[in-house]
This record gives sequence, C-alpha cells and structure tokens, in this order.
Amino acid sequence: MGGLTSILGGLVLFAIALWSYMNDGFSASTLALLVGSAVLFFRGAQGRSLTQAGDITAPMDFVANPAEAIVDAAVERVAGLGPGRTGKKSDPADQTPAFDADAALARYLENRPADMPPLERPAELAPRRGFGRKGL
Repeated sequence: MGGLTSILGGLVLFAIALWSYMNDGFSASTLALLVGSAVLFFRGAQGRSLTQAGDITAPMDFVANPAEAIVDAAVERVAGLGPGRTGKKSDPADQTPAFDADAALARYLENRPADMPPLERPAELAPRRGFGRKGL
C-alpha cells in the first residue's frame, strides 16, 4: 500500500492529459502530463509514495555524465546486498551519545570544592578605542 498515493497521482495526471488531448489535441503539455503520469505509475508499482524523494541530483548527474551515473546507481543498489548487510542505515537516535553534557555538569557540581573564592572583577575595564580590529 506504500505506492497508493503515487498511483492516485498518476491517475489524476493521466485524466488531465486525456482532457488536454480532447481539447487541444496532441501538444507538448499533453506529452509532459503523460510522461509525468507514467513516472508516478512506475513509482507506485515500486511501492514508493509521493512524499518519498529519491536522489534529487540523479537526473542532473545522468544528463552530465550518463556512464558514471549508471555505475553510481548500480553500486548503491548492490552495496546493501552483501552478506551480513541489511541495506538499512542505523538511526542516530538509537545510538547512545559518546558525551553527555548534563551528566558532566552534574558531576562537576557534586565534586567542586566548597571553599572556592568568588571571582574578582577588575575595578576599571580597559577603555574601548574604537570600531574594528585596529580600533579605527
């Protein structure tokens, strides 16, 4: 059911393309609508919904260098199929952080010396000379 929205979107575009063909005949806009509906039907057949975006730069890479784009796409698909690989990336939210700032602050507050002298402020701050690094 993941591709249902793509299939419905493809049907809507196909209906608009049919309406455009009946009113204006075969034109560039009709062809664009038919291609768009075919793309959405194909995405729906793959189980991808309308909100799932693939690699946005893939079409530009394909136009710039088709051979490299095809090899890159093949390597990405094959990379997750090896033994012991699931093809899924780990979620960073599932991993425990290496450093916990709240725990470090709590440890410091527990272990700090009680007889710490208060910070002394200088009686007079250095005068500001002007604007910028050189004081102009």
